[in-house]
Amino acid sequence: MWKFWLVFSAAQALVVLQGIVAHRDGFLTHAQMLRVHRLNDTSGYSFLEHGGMWADVFIVSPLVAYLVNKYAFAYGSSMGWWILLIALLLWVALALFVFAPSGKNMPEAHARDGRVTGTGWIHVVYATLTMWVIAMAYIPGMVSPTISNKDVWIMSVALSVWAYFGVVKFSPAWFVEWPCVIQIIVEVVGLWILAIWRTW
Repeated sequence: MWKFWLVFSAAQALVVLQGIVAHRDGFLTHAQMLRVHRLNDTSGYSFLEHGGMWADVFIVSPLVAYLVNKYAFAYGSSMGWWILLIALLLWVALALFVFAPSGKNMPEAHARDGRVTGTGWIHVVYATLTMWVIAMAYIPGMVSPTISNKDVWIMSVALSVWAYFGVVKFSPAWFVEWPCVIQIIVEVVGLWILAIWRTW
């Protein structure tokens, strides 16, 4: 059980660190963001308004800690290193080509003025490491003992909930747009295709 608490604490520490850096930047809470940056009430998202942050705290961190505690992952294998590299490149690309441009129109804790903030880069580290573990859990031969079908379904249900909260902002400025709906559908369908393939 010590591995669960070690991984859970390390993951949550990265989320807390994002919050500390967001506070330093004046983007921890909605009120702070309005006061420090003199934005109007609907022109930005604070760190605590991000549904994805809450999903990381209550879904992703416990899930990854559970998996690491229960299974032995092939972290140091050549495939393990490739998965880590691909996860890193994916999240860096998302930060630079999705988060940063959107931060021009709607400043937030993770990106604003066309650049990724310190909070955003810490999130890239968090997301890369958690994706590394989750991806290995889905790929046959990367986990010992073989991951149970029950845990594949648990993982897929949890990540389906994460897919929704990953785009939600608890802010009066946020509303559901078609790109968000499409993103959620693609992620959930992809997860369940993976789950069915993995448990077939």
